[in-house]
Amino acid sequence: MAVRVPVQAAFLSIPPAASHIGAVSEDEIAEAIRLYYATTTIWPKGQGGALAAGPGEGKDRLKSKKVGLVLSGGNIDRPLYQTVLAGGTPTV
Repeated sequence: MAVRVPVQAAFLSIPPAASHIGAVSEDEIAEAIRLYYATTTIWPKGQGGALAAGPGEGKDRLKSKKVGLVLSGGNIDRPLYQTVLAGGTPTV
């Protein structure tokens, strides 16, 4: 998750059935965390938010389809979480 450059070995471990691999911005992750909290009161950390932000430009192709996400991680740092809930994006 926290890489500057993707590692080829990581791509090789992705199942062939994966239909999309993409990148999301820190702003998209922060917005997804806010959405999770507003709709479920769950406090995901960045990796959990990245999953919800993931479809990004592919959202149109997911309309009318069932999509499942595995939400993990509830140990986000309080100062980071306060920044996100206030509408900001933490700097990493």
